[in-house]
Amino acid sequence: MTPSIDHHVSIVLLAAGGAARFGSAKQVIAIDGVAMVRHCARNAMKSAAPVVVVTGAHRKIVEDELRDLDVTIVHHTDWSLGMGSSIACGVGVVAQNPAVKAAIILLADQPLVSDDDLRELISQHRKRPDCIIAASANGAIMPPCLFARSYFPELQTLHDQTGARAVLQRHGDRVVTVPMPNAAIDIDTKEAYAQFCASRRPV
Repeated sequence: MTPSIDHHVSIVLLAAGGAARFGSAKQVIAIDGVAMVRHCARNAMKSAAPVVVVTGAHRKIVEDELRDLDVTIVHHTDWSLGMGSSIACGVGVVAQNPAVKAAIILLADQPLVSDDDLRELISQHRKRPDCIIAASANGAIMPPCLFARSYFPELQTLHDQTGARAVLQRHGDRVVTVPMPNAAIDIDTKEAYAQFCASRRPV
């Protein structure tokens, strides 16, 4: 059964980066036959939370992969300032809706993060509505992370390459971690992509 739409939590999918380490627009590399940004957006949509996709570099080809999806596309003109500024842009959009009580920050290079993973963050948020719910893997905290609305003002001031790290550190006592092995797989380089593809091939 398809879950009902949860309008109280929005997902901000970050797809704005220049992919300098990859050397080309990694947002559109093929994952299971579709562009990675589309693959990640569809996984996010399956969670039944509304999805906002922040684009920046490689805008046209990235947005072309999303045109027929039921997502909100926001172009961030200052994407080159870093991930923090893209978070601020996306959170600024979802914050305009007073019904949104939390936002999940998800990266468009985490192809294995599933709708079940995202729903687990939402489930933990319902139990601890004032906390930050963060994925953890290999002993580290990482995206996706869910931030209650009370953290939106801080997220909207971010402007550099460090993403939301400062917010997580500032409120360490309010961070609840959720084990999420899928979050540990991100594709930053062509070597990582080759390894990922090899791991998906039947033995």
